[in-house]
Parts: sequence; C-alpha cells; structure tokens
Amino acid sequence: MSGHAYGSIYPGPIGSVISCGLINSELASLAQASSLCGACREACPIDIDLPGLLSRVRAGKIPETKNKKTKEGQGIPAIIKLGLAGFRLAAANGKAFGLFQRLGGLATHILSPRRSYLPIPAFTGWGYSKDFPRLAVKPFRAKWKEIRQEVEEKPVGHLTPPEAPEKPKESNLSLVEQFTREATALGVKVYQVSETNVKKEIANLLNEKGVENILSDVGGATYITSIPVVLQPDPAVRWGITCAANAIAETGSLLLASGAGETLSASLLPEMHIAVLKTSQIVPTVESAMKLPELKNACSVIATGPSRTADIEMALTIGVHGPGEVHVFLIDD
Repeated sequence: MSGHAYGSIYPGPIGSVISCGLINSELASLAQASSLCGACREACPIDIDLPGLLSRVRAGKIPETKNKKTKEGQGIPAIIKLGLAGFRLAAANGKAFGLFQRLGGLATHILSPRRSYLPIPAFTGWGYSKDFPRLAVKPFRAKWKEIRQEVEEKPVGHLTPPEAPEKPKESNLSLVEQFTREATALGVKVYQVSETNVKKEIANLLNEKGVENILSDVGGATYITSIPVVLQPDPAVRWGITCAANAIAETGSLLLASGAGETLSASLLPEMHIAVLKTSQIVPTVESAMKLPELKNACSVIATGPSRTADIEMALTIGVHGPGEVHVFLIDD
C-alpha cells in the first residue's frame, strides 16, 4: 500500500505525474520511464489522459518549488535532453532512422557479444536492477522488404487461398424467444401477456412488491390503474415504467427514446424499471434498430439488463448507475 496518505510516492504512471507535484519536483524524471504507448489510457476506466500528462511533465510544466517559477524542461537531465533531440532528428528522416537502427544493433552486439541483454551502467540509476535488450542488426523494415519481395515473386498458383469464414448458424428461435433468452440471461424478468391482460399483470407485480407510486412517461402511465403516477423525476420514487421504442433480439436490449411526451428519466433514475412493448417491436440486430425512423429526431439509449459495474478486482455490483431490477412486459400482437 502506498500513496501520499501513507508517506510514500504513488506507483505506476499516475505516480509519475503527481509525485513530483506533491512531494519533490526532482521526481519528474520518473516520467521518462514511460514509453507513452497509450495503453494506460485505454485501460483507464475513467479515460485519464496519462500519456498527455506525462508529456507535460517531461516538458517541464511543473513548479520547481513553491517560491520559484516553472522552468521549461525541468527534471530532465541534460544527457537525456540531448538524446531526445538526437532521436527526434533521426526519426524525422526515414533513411537516417534506418541507418541508426543498424548502427545501434551493431553497437549493442559489440558491447554485449555473448548476452541477449546489454548491461546498463549503475551510475545511470537504472543499472542496479535493469538491463536493455540488444537491438536487432537487421531491423524489421529490412526483413519486411525481403518478405514482400519473396511474396511478389512467388507464382500465384503456389499461394494457399485463405479459408472461407464459417457462416454463422441460423437460429431457429423466433425473435420473441431469442429476446427472452438473452434478456433472461442478463437478469431481466420477461412476461409475455395479452393486450387485455397487461394492465392486470402489471398491477399484480406492483402489489406484490408493495409499490405506492411510480414514475412514468406519458405512454407508460396508460398501463397504471391502481397506484398514483408521478410524471416529474422524484428521488423518493423507487419504481419507473416506460414504453420501449423497440427491443433487440440478439442482445436482449431495450431501445428507449425520448420525445413527444416520452422521457428517459423513468428508465434511468428509479431503482426498478418496468418496460412495456409489443412483440412486433422486436428487431433482430442492433444495426436494424439504428435504421428505425422513430429514432431520427429523438434522444435514444440502448439499455441491456440491470445497471452493472465492476472494479479491477472483478467484483460485480448491480444497480449503481441505474435500475437494479428490470421487468419487461411483452404484449402479443
């Protein structure tokens, strides 16, 4: 365990950014340990631009002390500045870059002829526990040129044609059956009811759950007969009901759209959500749902099962950012 609260520096890329600001500006050199490949930003669940922040630290966009102004390039040793400037010049020219690749590979093989790694001097601060792999004498660009030439010269008849991808097996399930199967697997409770019986079934569910009032859009309110309907968002109302625009069979998702008296609040704010739609509104794929005309002038969302989230330890939590329960009433038509 580490971090500022525990009297230690923060580890990892985020530590390379904030440790120099919280503890000592001399720690700015930690930012040089990142390759800036961007993997940390892709893995970050809240999309922190760590490569951009590390670049700012490298450029010296940090204060030296509380009493001194920011110095450009602070925290970067002169030898590293010189090396980065040389790399920038070499990388800007393809021929020069290829030449330096070969010279670097030759130099590392001369300095370390019997080992696959090049020892780093201890005075650099990295040599106590780190080694650097030797560079290839023939870089990939040169190898690729030979491979491409060999492929182009080989007669077409000697090439093995790629195997045709297997066609997906067609499902014998109807759209209603497929939607019910996928939604149920996500924890959604699906009820298939008739037009004349839907209000009674919804009332039975609400009575069973002891619901006293319900947040609704204009369409959903027509299915409520036994309890008060709330049309404005209220944090005290734990249940909501909406008329879904459509449903997607392949993912068990609901397509919810606002406009013309319909709102997304009743499907997002309450802890439990009831959705009503007809079986004819189920479409096979997400692509077909996106082509529906009713979505052209509406704000829409695709809701797949109850709201869920997980942390880095893979602990799943239901109902954090939306309903923890979803009930779907499918009306036969």
